[in-house]
Amino acid sequence: VTFLVNTHDSDGGWDYEDVKDDIANPYDTSDTNSTAMVLMALDAAGKHTRDASALAWLATQQDSDGGFQYQAGPYSLGSDPDSTALVVQAIVATGGDPFAAGWTVGESTALSYLEATQDADGGYTFPGNASADPFTTSEVPAALLLQPYPIRATFRSGFTPTADDQSILGSLLYLQTQQQPDGSI
Repeated sequence: VTFLVNTHDSDGGWDYEDVKDDIANPYDTSDTNSTAMVLMALDAAGKHTRDASALAWLATQQDSDGGFQYQAGPYSLGSDPDSTALVVQAIVATGGDPFAAGWTVGESTALSYLEATQDADGGYTFPGNASADPFTTSEVPAALLLQPYPIRATFRSGFTPTADDQSILGSLLYLQTQQQPDGSI
């Protein structure tokens, strides 16, 4: 926990190399994925002192489509399902509401972005890839369930999602088609 607190960038986010305000590496700037994962870890540990600044920084990263990109700058591919899902989970982990006005751009929310970008086969495609992939798709169901990491939800045998949860079911069914005989994806 101390390590994570000490690597918090001055802009409010965290970066993938865990170096506070790294000026030696121009690619090592705050990113949504690292920030979201650290927020969930700190909140799970009961440390909420960084919530406000990290959430304020995340809010500046939301795109006009309601989604979130990995990292702003010249290499950005725009919003992507992975980053959007992690940010939703971080908002929920901190006690926030991803449907609140502060997380809505026009009529778009992060969750409406996720529902709108699901492929017909139930999977999710990372921008620039030709088709859905298991990694990108696996990031989304927990966000649609509004479950941050560590996930504490359980489902009993016979769980049946409502019509609103068809995106979750579609994601899970897609992942099932990607499973190998040894159980790996």
